[in-house]
Amino acid sequence: MLFSTALVGFFYAFPGSFEMARDLEVRVGVSLLLLSVVTWSVAPRLPGAWWLDVCIVAAGAVAAVAVAEVPHSEGQLTIGIGILALGMFAAYSRPSWLLLVDVGACVVLFLLATLSNPLLSTPFLALVWCVIIVGTSYAFSLMVTRLRDQALHDNLTGLLNRHALALLAPPVVAGARRAHADVTVCLVDLDRFKSYNDSQGHLAGDALLVTAADAWTATARDSDLVVRWGGDEIVVVLVGASTTAAHDLQARALATFEATRPEGWAHAWTCGSTQLGLSESLEHAIARADADLLTGKRTRLPNQRD
Repeated sequence: MLFSTALVGFFYAFPGSFEMARDLEVRVGVSLLLLSVVTWSVAPRLPGAWWLDVCIVAAGAVAAVAVAEVPHSEGQLTIGIGILALGMFAAYSRPSWLLLVDVGACVVLFLLATLSNPLLSTPFLALVWCVIIVGTSYAFSLMVTRLRDQALHDNLTGLLNRHALALLAPPVVAGARRAHADVTVCLVDLDRFKSYNDSQGHLAGDALLVTAADAWTATARDSDLVVRWGGDEIVVVLVGASTTAAHDLQARALATFEATRPEGWAHAWTCGSTQLGLSESLEHAIARADADLLTGKRTRLPNQRD
């Protein structure tokens, strides 16, 4: 929006052969500037992300007003390019279904504005441009979604990876703290996994990891974060769960795992857990859960070397 404001200012200073009404340029520039200030400073303080959808549609409304009053067809199509850029932003930042709502509202406003100011050689051209905007934005949204999934998930187990934990955990933890809800961190490690991997082969070890990941995925709630921490270790961040509730959840996941584990594997896993402190970092809590896990390993498997 700031870039669009600067672009309007540029055309105001250097109109070239396309003279526009000065008051239109001023109104559009001021509207975009105010909208950018609201989007930057006020809207992010509101709960939820609906404010972003409102700002996207509001920017589309400003563009539609400009389309309705711009005195040449080239200006209409240029503003249409701006709406396409707005759609690409929406595709990056919003889910695909919300993208269609946001961009759909913008292109409807754009189409109505072109019909109210029929400078194009045919209104059909505006309709084609709207189809291009929606189609391109949706295709970009699908591509962004696929790339985001690949970047945030482990390709073997389908669990979140450490990069995803670094991105997703801060807002989850902050929301739990605002709600005064407990956050319990669990670190899970498969027992005697290295021996099984060496004796049965890496493909069998991969299958075992997938089985363990599926057990946690089936047991965890939508608000929980289940992450492949590395090797055969899984980190689980349980929101709104005390350590007692976390132990119950871990027991259910373990029962699911033991019922589906592959033949040749006669062991379970060890789980260390701790409750996240009010001002404690997640990394520090994971380290404490790791210490609890090592204590459990020494108690349950005193002769384990892997």
